[in-house]
Amino acid sequence: MKILLILWAGWSATSINSTTTTYPNTTNKQLDDEPHSQNDSQTILTPTTTTLSNGYKLPLVGIGVGNLQHELIVSQISRGISILNTTLIDTAQASNNEDLISLGIREGVQELRQLTNDDATDGDGNGRDSSRKRKNIRSRRRMSSKSAENEDKITIDIVTKVWYTHLGYERTMRVVRDTITNLTNQLHSKTKEPLWYVDINLHVLIHWPRCRDDIAWMRCEEEEEELPEEIRQLGPPPHLHPKTAFIQSWIALQDLYEIYHPTTNNGSINIASIGVSNFNIQDLQQLQTLKTSSIPITPHILQGNIWSYLFDPALISYCLTHSIQFQAYNVLNGIYTSHNIERAPRSAAMLHSIAAELAAHVTSTQVLLKYLMMKGISMIPRTTSSFHLSQNSLGSIADIPMLTPVQQGKVLKAIRGLMEGRDPDETPPNAARFVNGMVEEVMHLFWLDGKTGEETRIADVAAGEEVMQSSWPGHVFVVYSG
Repeated sequence: MKILLILWAGWSATSINSTTTTYPNTTNKQLDDEPHSQNDSQTILTPTTTTLSNGYKLPLVGIGVGNLQHELIVSQISRGISILNTTLIDTAQASNNEDLISLGIREGVQELRQLTNDDATDGDGNGRDSSRKRKNIRSRRRMSSKSAENEDKITIDIVTKVWYTHLGYERTMRVVRDTITNLTNQLHSKTKEPLWYVDINLHVLIHWPRCRDDIAWMRCEEEEEELPEEIRQLGPPPHLHPKTAFIQSWIALQDLYEIYHPTTNNGSINIASIGVSNFNIQDLQQLQTLKTSSIPITPHILQGNIWSYLFDPALISYCLTHSIQFQAYNVLNGIYTSHNIERAPRSAAMLHSIAAELAAHVTSTQVLLKYLMMKGISMIPRTTSSFHLSQNSLGSIADIPMLTPVQQGKVLKAIRGLMEGRDPDETPPNAARFVNGMVEEVMHLFWLDGKTGEETRIADVAAGEEVMQSSWPGHVFVVYSG
């Protein structure tokens, strides 16, 4: 037997024996208890959905297209749905891309159905992969109409956000209804095949509680003046009422939630949850204070920068206490950037080491997503690359082995190091510990010269014994048994 070990000095200790340990899931209690399917029933699996406070099951990982180049939106969504089972899409009113999202959904579900049909007629088993994709598509239910008899309906979740120019009751009512109308017209166009087998569940958030003069890119007065006159007539300029406009919007979202909730709405586009984005704890507390009078619903979702999850414990504690699901944006662009890696190289090396421990194909960015997924954090990473779209998909992250408690601690330390721009103060020893977990066999440890390929024997480890070996980043060791 030959085992190849690649070590990043100071960050990991490697055991010669290749045993597998499983760990119970002790993360966010809102996590769904239906795990992603894998063959090994002995392994504890990562849940792929989280249950909101209203009972709705939301995928933990989706795709962000809010700021994605318009020419990429259709292909990314289509590929995500048909190939990767991605059913959660994040956007915003200000992105002005609802027609492209609709087109991407149309192409994706049609391709998915074609794969399914090909599988159903393929007698030699060539369609097995497409059958697996079809089974994993989420939230299906039986149709009762004759045209859809015995067919499954596909549910797509879209997170969208009301821009701060549309704060206020009437403005918010108008823009959300416009969104529903636009999506309905696109998906059920009379000039195209109606997508009767698709349900759209919207999760509508208030994008910002107010327009702020201290944020350079917010153009409060200019954006108000640029609005169509019919929108401006629906209510006073929200930037002139920064303390109350978002309250009126929240009342509007609750009314819309009651009208378009899946249990009361017969349409194919529903509002499954409502929430807020970029709110601080004081803004949330203001909603909570009014809860006993005119506002009966606590936000189901708080979408925020990944920074808030790591460095605002009071906000996260508030979310947990009030059963508000935290959904993170800016996950990869906020953590694993070339600039951050240059400033905290040992933190980056730590993630690389853990990725190598998990599996040969796992990347450092996937380790980040796996860690957050295990913590019950919903994520909507954005990418322009089809390759990264696949790497960051729900199925890919769910298939990565669970992180051990020790690995989770290291990942958290590495994330903080990268975001703070400095490595942890403590410096682990540059040594690796090798343990022979075999019953009888002696294990022979060699160092592999990366340039020449020559192996140098450095130790023989008897059964049940261990050895410490000095090491440097990138060292490669080879172990033989017998």
